[in-house]
Amino acid sequence: MLQESNRVELKADLNDKLEKEIVAFLNNHEGGVLYIGVDDDGNPM
Repeated sequence: MLQESNRVELKADLNDKLEKEIVAFLNNHEGGVLYIGVDDDGNPM
C-alpha cells in the first residue's frame, strides 16, 4: 500500500494545490512521485 512521504504525494483529484506539489518536487534534488487518483490511505479512486 502506498504511503505519503517527502518523495511521494497522493492526490485523489486534480485541484489548485497540485501546482504547489509539483513545484516542491522540482525544487527537491531527489525529485518525487505524484500519484493522482489515489486517496490519502493509498486506495485508488
